[in-house]
Amino acid sequence: MLFTVECATCAKRMSVPEELYEKRVRGRAALLACRGCGAKIRLDGTAGGPPPKVTGGLWLEQQPEPEPAPDAAQRDSSARQPIARIGRYALFEQFASGGMATVHFGRLDGAGGFQRVVAIKRLLPQLVKNEDFTQMLLKEARLAARVRNPNVVPTVDVVASKGDVLLVLEYVHGESLSALCRTQARERKEHIPLDVAVGVMLGVLQGLDAVHEATDEQGRPLGLVHRDISPPNVIVGADGHTRVLDFGIAKALEHIEDSNPNRVKGKAGYMSPEQIRGERLTQRSDVFSAGIMLWELLATRRLFTAEAETERMQKILDGGYPTPSTYRPELPPELDRVAMRALALDPEQRFENCREFATALEQAAPSASARRIAEWVNDLAAENLALRARMVAEVETWENAGPDLPLNSTPFAAEAAILMTPPPPGTTNPPPPVHAPPLAPLPIIANHGESVSVAASPGGAASRLTPLVVGALILVGMVVTAWVALR
Repeated sequence: MLFTVECATCAKRMSVPEELYEKRVRGRAALLACRGCGAKIRLDGTAGGPPPKVTGGLWLEQQPEPEPAPDAAQRDSSARQPIARIGRYALFEQFASGGMATVHFGRLDGAGGFQRVVAIKRLLPQLVKNEDFTQMLLKEARLAARVRNPNVVPTVDVVASKGDVLLVLEYVHGESLSALCRTQARERKEHIPLDVAVGVMLGVLQGLDAVHEATDEQGRPLGLVHRDISPPNVIVGADGHTRVLDFGIAKALEHIEDSNPNRVKGKAGYMSPEQIRGERLTQRSDVFSAGIMLWELLATRRLFTAEAETERMQKILDGGYPTPSTYRPELPPELDRVAMRALALDPEQRFENCREFATALEQAAPSASARRIAEWVNDLAAENLALRARMVAEVETWENAGPDLPLNSTPFAAEAAILMTPPPPGTTNPPPPVHAPPLAPLPIIANHGESVSVAASPGGAASRLTPLVVGALILVGMVVTAWVALR
């Protein structure tokens, strides 16, 4: 039998086999880390038989052991059907979840058989209903689209339709840094190879630097700060490249949580002292959070551990942190100095920005190549990567029986669905868009007097002609007119 517990934070369901329950829970209290958001679920089995008392979660009914899943050849076509169609996106099964959204495989279907597999974050219903949050998230998504760097997961599109808000991201075939670190520490019981730790961290810093240096259309700095950089928000691809994601979302969450002054925003174990105190955040705040990540990659353990979030935050404010070499004596002293400078309590004592941080790290120790990091990822996450590869193959081979979708969707076009005023009473659907009839071909006089046609679209063919072409046509017309006059 399986006993299933549901996390109260992100609604992630996890199964506890009866054998594990009897060994680890019955007659004692145990902590279960949610695989979705990392929240601690306390299981108190001292009260007798299951289900025990649960803090931070909910015990569900007992379930029979699942039968082995059929292989790909035995699955029918229904296993590859999308769970929803929203605009030009087909939404498939969920493969991850968190406190803000569930993450699904998706497929973009375009005209002429164009297809692309994407990752789609589907906001939780309670967030979709909050108009302030949705508007702020759309605003931040525009800014996120300005960041173009191989170490940042790009935002492809934002869709708001039918009560759903979707963040469409480029799909990265890889594993989260948090999952890789857990496997390395708990299953392999080994330190992360030093060159791999340095190489992964350099990718994180380069991604953060791209976020910090992003500019608007006029080249003016946007002043972005990630605010929530942590291992769950870093993806290490099977190609060996590290990518940062989820910046801008933390700011949107802050916007709707200001009414709760007792709640500090962010992951407690990765916040800077000024973030805990509610002060203005700068690039140096991300430097501190990245410093925690570097310390943990070097020491292969958590820097701030405690059952309560308030205890973790107090440890951050107290300072006096141990050096990574305390737990890994073979580390070079220069790496200790780099990590501890990033962790300075006074922001002015830290690295000025992530570029300076990365330069110091490169000088302190050699980094692994992308191929070496790829080997590390594929070794630790082989099972999960193989499962996701099969899922991607199913998404790619799903046959859409519907007609080709017209290419009339643009990023953020669905924002109007949220900002628009409600329709008049008694109306259920908005009026259909009015399309202008196609225009007749536009005759143009060519060099030798013959007439050629350029098909004009509703937008006007002349609008597509460059000034150089227009000037040439005018010149040709003048020459022809002069030639006729001379005759």
